[in-house]
Amino acid sequence: MVRLFKKMVAQILIIACCSCTGFLEIEPPQDQLIRTVVFENDRAALSTLAGIYGQMVNASGFASGRPSGVTVVAGFSSDEFTPGISTAVNEFYEHALTPISTGSRGLWISAYNIIYQTNAIIEGQEHSIALSSEVKELLEGEAKFIRAFCYFYLVNLFGDVPLPLSTDYRINSVLPRESAAKIYSQIVSDLSDAARLLKTDYSTSNGERVKPNRNAALALLSRTYLFMNKWAEAETAATQIIEQKALFDTVGLNDVFLSNSKETIWQLKPIAPTINTWEGNTFIWTGASGVSIRDNLFDAFEEGDSRKSAWIGRFNLSGAEYRYPFKYKIKTGGTPLHEYSMVLRLAEQYLIRAEARANQGDLDGSKSDLNVIRQRAGLTDTFASSAQTLLEAIERERQVELFAEWGHRWLDLKRTNRIDDVLGAVKENWSFTKRLYPIPLTEMDRNHNLRPQNDGY
Repeated sequence: MVRLFKKMVAQILIIACCSCTGFLEIEPPQDQLIRTVVFENDRAALSTLAGIYGQMVNASGFASGRPSGVTVVAGFSSDEFTPGISTAVNEFYEHALTPISTGSRGLWISAYNIIYQTNAIIEGQEHSIALSSEVKELLEGEAKFIRAFCYFYLVNLFGDVPLPLSTDYRINSVLPRESAAKIYSQIVSDLSDAARLLKTDYSTSNGERVKPNRNAALALLSRTYLFMNKWAEAETAATQIIEQKALFDTVGLNDVFLSNSKETIWQLKPIAPTINTWEGNTFIWTGASGVSIRDNLFDAFEEGDSRKSAWIGRFNLSGAEYRYPFKYKIKTGGTPLHEYSMVLRLAEQYLIRAEARANQGDLDGSKSDLNVIRQRAGLTDTFASSAQTLLEAIERERQVELFAEWGHRWLDLKRTNRIDDVLGAVKENWSFTKRLYPIPLTEMDRNHNLRPQNDGY
């Protein structure tokens, strides 16, 4: 990990130089690689923070919506996508990743680059005496939220991972992998702090829903608790969002992914002037494309489900029909931009609460939440009558509601221990060890404390 952390140092300094009015520096001991940075003023600090969101959606970022991002690669790993027209073998689709695969290494490096920058911001605001208390709280809250967000995907994609919480190179370069339980504990701690520090409204982002606030922290916290099987805590966090009727509501299917829709809890704002979202640019077919929807996903929609026509596009090429995710309607162009990349939205919170309630025996409450999503899709209320059938109905609803979004299906199959049953039936090269991606060999060679490698690699 030595080279990785050197790269991180360079990147945080580049961002600082490009987007800030200036840093004050505290001279370190001669044997310390990283200098502690102290923000000179509120404007400099906020500019640096804004730079992180830009890196998240840039072309190679794990959160970008591009072919290298979580949404696409996890969709190939699960039973959502199949290569459309592509001569290259997709290692994620074929479950042919190796420790030297560039795709999985890109996810790892992108997430840890961002984590390094959040650590630098947290340390910077702690050491700065020129910042207002309001900006200090904002910096700490948003940085901890983003750090938790990155760790959520790292632990779910790679399993046990290192947990750097500072910019100290001497510590970070030799960190061992920590247990998933410890990673989740840190995620909960960071999100709890973020929920305490951040505002409930969107005033810090000029009314746009493009920066995480208290509700974003609660939304990710409810998801984290769900993955930890902490049903009561997941229900409580989701309820705090759902009850804010003045701020959040479900909207029509064609309006969900518009910028600042009322269903939005948090979106990432585009930075490319001619691209609304990289998801739309990646998925929408105007010629040969690399992503197509698998038949089993297409067939999972019930008869009369409006999402099947509203959110799935069709493209005819050489007499063959290809289906693709069509939640975002704009591939390129358009000013002003009308679509932002959706990260957290209200529908997921209803589904989280439905599952949490079903696991606690509140079947009526669970069905009520599930029916909110079904009714929006033009479906009748669920016929599920037992906890087991209700959980099965929720799994299917998550499949058709959250497809092509942030790898939900891939992560759901793993956390519910359904991955062998589902992927074993549709993937020739499937084995249980493929549920985790390999730790990049280059990082293990630089830091031997990252060993052993994940099973199967």
